[in-house]
Amino acid sequence: DITTTFPSFVFHSQVDDT
Repeated sequence: DITTTFPSFVFHSQVDDT
């Protein structure tokens, strides 16, 4: 993820979030 400060799965779920 780029931003993992807040729930990044909301934004970058399609990018890379594990």
